[in-house]
Amino acid sequence: MTPDPNDLGRRRVPLPGGGVLTVRPVAPTDVDGLVALYDGLSDDDRYRRFFSGFRPPRSFFERLVNVGERGGHGLVAIAGPDGEVASGARIVGEASYELLPNGDGELAIAVAADHRGWLGPYLLDALVEAAAARGVRNLEADVLVTNGRMLTLLRTRGYATMGSNDWTTLRLVIGTAGRTPVWPTGHGATGHADRPRVLVEVPGGRWHAGTEADVAGLQVIACSGPRGSRPRCPVLAGRPCPLAAAADAIVVSNAPDDDRWRALLEAHTDLHPGVPVCVERRAGRRPRDQPRLGPPRAGSAVSVDEHQGPRMIVDLVDRLASRHRSAAGAPPAAPSTARRRRRDELDRLTSVRGVLAGEALDQETEAESVGKLSSIDQHPADLGSETFERERELSLLEDLEAEIADVRRALVRLDRGGYGRCQACGRQIPDERLSAVPAARFCFEHQAAAEVIGGLET
Repeated sequence: MTPDPNDLGRRRVPLPGGGVLTVRPVAPTDVDGLVALYDGLSDDDRYRRFFSGFRPPRSFFERLVNVGERGGHGLVAIAGPDGEVASGARIVGEASYELLPNGDGELAIAVAADHRGWLGPYLLDALVEAAAARGVRNLEADVLVTNGRMLTLLRTRGYATMGSNDWTTLRLVIGTAGRTPVWPTGHGATGHADRPRVLVEVPGGRWHAGTEADVAGLQVIACSGPRGSRPRCPVLAGRPCPLAAAADAIVVSNAPDDDRWRALLEAHTDLHPGVPVCVERRAGRRPRDQPRLGPPRAGSAVSVDEHQGPRMIVDLVDRLASRHRSAAGAPPAAPSTARRRRRDELDRLTSVRGVLAGEALDQETEAESVGKLSSIDQHPADLGSETFERERELSLLEDLEAEIADVRRALVRLDRGGYGRCQACGRQIPDERLSAVPAARFCFEHQAAAEVIGGLET
């Protein structure tokens, strides 16, 4: 039976001190209330939400209230005498997801400052429930590493980390059917059926070889493994992990030498037989004995040293994963033309950066650079020219770093199906703009707005 979209996520709860909070699906009549909600957000709130000082126009909310027409779902939280806007209540929070090409949902959430604390988790639980009812197995989100509230919120749901080349953000994924996400099934960031799946278990959830794995065409999801006093890892509870069970290879990277991590490796052998395991030992550490680096059963794991370098490690993992896929009868991976073009652009920019960085411009001070030439008998104009040239080259280097970051972000959007669409209004960016600026995030209209408001990098 198909669930009624008007009931998905609907909740109603009395508020302390009187009044009612109602959570219900978003409706076209909510545009004014949503505008008021976002107008009440601080500059920092908007930066955490949009990664810029962008103030969404009314058209943004008109599109948001129709998210269901695009396969997504949206909820609003209304607080007031009887929990209805028509009776003087106001919208104090919203949560929604847009359906991604890989079958997951792109999560977004905003809560008024005077209702933070319990409302964020309450709204997320309602949205997760609605997504599960509609067959959406995961929710994904880009989160700034400085956004502590969002990181804490998603951590309670047992998030994993998807591939990301940008160290200012994390691409997080949570499951809707349980505390562990699953591999996406369609085409998207980690949803290419023809790309080998690699689960990386690493403290902190960041793999040092992530960029090289992306270049090699691997789809990577990372989790932090056993952590905290009450780890939520299903493997340690004796249950199969859906990510590990469907992976083509498992990498245990930089793990501490303790009982829980050794138990994790043992459990993989029992619960996920046939999936190759690569244990990446901590650089500079010599294990007390070989069994502690992997399951004690001969041939059940391959151990490598981190000092061998990320490319060599990724090459080994790629071969292990490809061998596993071949044994399972899976087709070989096929490179994407669009991805190859973005990679070519990234290689070109990186090469140019190497030329400038090779001159140690980003290491030496202005005094050291200009001081290489004696100032004795040197005209002041010559010293001024030397300083000007160095500053110009440093500026070029900074511009190149920004371009490289833009191309890397474009690769992530390309993978998850969002490349070529304006991140403000969701409309297709004109081809002529993409040809001129391949890493463009906004259409002409909203690029201008993002540059004018706050002057923040977009």
